[in-house]
Amino acid sequence: MEQKDFFELIQKQGMVAPEEVPSLKRAVDRIVRRLARGETVKLPGVGKLIPQVRKSILFQSGGRQRKEARGGGR
Repeated sequence: MEQKDFFELIQKQGMVAPEEVPSLKRAVDRIVRRLARGETVKLPGVGKLIPQVRKSILFQSGGRQRKEARGGGR
């Protein structure tokens, strides 16, 4: 799927407001450029995109971290 088709689709499905599309496009462009340079891209709260050989990308989930209970143990 081409990027322009992707952005048209998410806009038609109401997943993103029309005024948010330009900033989303810029963010995706930055991610794609970094991956093309061979850099790992961290997606906070989601995981990482790690470039591999032959134009493939590995997604590594960030996983959920358990939070310690507050107030100490009683």
